[in-house]
Amino acid sequence: MAQKLVSYEALKAKGITYSKPTLWRKEKAGEFPLRVPIGVGRYGYVESEIDGYIEAKIAERDAKHPLTTGGQTKQTAVGAGRAG
Repeated sequence: MAQKLVSYEALKAKGITYSKPTLWRKEKAGEFPLRVPIGVGRYGYVESEIDGYIEAKIAERDAKHPLTTGGQTKQTAVGAGRAG
């Protein structure tokens, strides 16, 4: 499977709105996927690694708050099917 690179600007569409300096600090600390140099002063990010980062953040949230599933509380998810 071919890997796809996404630009810094494309990260915003995935909900990642960190500044470039913040991303670089997180990369250096091992808290964010590393950039891939693609040209002079140009970098991209491996999309599957970014998606994995997002999934890990969701799993981290769910581990801390076990009543959440997919952005909803279990109570909301169960009650969502009931007619009013």
